[in-house]
Amino acid sequence: MPKSDIRKRVQTARRTRATVLVVAVAIAFAGASPALAHTCRTLSTPSLSEEALWRSVNDDVMGGRSEGGSKFTETSMVFSGSINTNGGGFSSMRRVLRDALATSDTRLDVDVKGDGRAYNIRFDVKEPEWRVSLSFQALLTDAAHDEMTTVSVPLDQLRASFRGRRITDAVFNPDAVLRIGVIIADGEDGPFTLELGEIRACSGKAAN
Repeated sequence: MPKSDIRKRVQTARRTRATVLVVAVAIAFAGASPALAHTCRTLSTPSLSEEALWRSVNDDVMGGRSEGGSKFTETSMVFSGSINTNGGGFSSMRRVLRDALATSDTRLDVDVKGDGRAYNIRFDVKEPEWRVSLSFQALLTDAAHDEMTTVSVPLDQLRASFRGRRITDAVFNPDAVLRIGVIIADGEDGPFTLELGEIRACSGKAAN
């Protein structure tokens, strides 16, 4: 066989192997991408074993008349009470959460069963140079659910405030988080009930 034909066959074989390798790598990455896009870890699973970690903070700390508290089951926390806007007009549940968030986290996935009223997720954050801690909040849910539903809260939607006043130049730092919680302060009087399940910190895109 002429040397030129041999060289052509060798070159063709090399191109074929290269094509097969590229396709194999593409398939491998395609198969891995869903897992990479949806990486989560559990921050809290409200349950009987976690009951002692949560505490209620209502507007009676500032002279308000709202009431709120929790009951725990093996799988969830039922946060309920009644809001009275003749005063502070809020009720909340909070628990200590330190060194739990990562800078790579982009959202929270939270299992909730709402009643149609608006609830916010809340972080208490204290930077070393701040005299006080700030509250960073974002909407958790304002929908009514027939069963537990997973909602995603993008961390870039968190907004800072101090005693109800917006702080526009504060930046959320996951390394400075002291506590996590849920709060209702929707400006409406009357009873409320929210069932809260697992809270997860996630990176990447939310699963559809």
